[in-house]
Amino acid sequence: MKIVLIGSGNVATDLGKAFQNGGHEIVQVYSNSAANASKLAKELKCESTHKVDMIYPKADVYFVAIKDDMIETFVKKFNWAGRIMVHTCASLPMDVFKNSTKEYGVFYPLQSFNKERKLNMSTIPVFIESNTTKTKKILKELAKCVSDKTYEITYEQRLTLHAAAVFANNFTNHLYKIASDILRTSGLEFDVLKPLIKETADKVMTLDPAAVQTGPAQRKDVKTIKKHLDLLKNFPAYQNIYEQLTESIERQSR
Repeated sequence: MKIVLIGSGNVATDLGKAFQNGGHEIVQVYSNSAANASKLAKELKCESTHKVDMIYPKADVYFVAIKDDMIETFVKKFNWAGRIMVHTCASLPMDVFKNSTKEYGVFYPLQSFNKERKLNMSTIPVFIESNTTKTKKILKELAKCVSDKTYEITYEQRLTLHAAAVFANNFTNHLYKIASDILRTSGLEFDVLKPLIKETADKVMTLDPAAVQTGPAQRKDVKTIKKHLDLLKNFPAYQNIYEQLTESIERQSR
């Protein structure tokens, strides 16, 4: 299949490489930054453009991999009639394309992408949604060529999945940052927590998260909780997060 990538960021980069490895052709990369489009195009050995009216007109699929809040505005810039349009974001319905073309869908890989880290795409679940049988068939083919785990879901399910992923990934990473800040007040480095983090992550691969919950809130250790809150008196924002999470754990362990 001939594919045009709209975007040159982390998602476009990994998907482009994965599609090529799966035997498909990336014919062009578009970005509003000529330099970014050219850089990714060189990696993928294809053409690039930063002009919307120069986007390759005869691709099989156009993958829009740009920021969620930019997609709706971008789609209105061009006549996409007759083209199969697909976006890769979690929070936007596929109907963003409905006034632009008759064939459209969503191709959502559930992972945090970073150009500095090489990912094994075959292990990343891909969730697809489409408005026609034709688009569904194409997205299934593309999904199966890059991942061993492909699913059809609705927009409501995708939004739910994304909210859950924010808790599991983004919020957890923010808590790591808070932990690092707290450690540094006593001259300790974040590395000392890594074995603990790894063990907990390994446990939830085989056990229900509720079954591996530990800590003073789970034990209802009021004295230790108070000591921690006293320790955090110079970090009121972190103290508030500690209290809220403690209350949440206590409620669910009753």
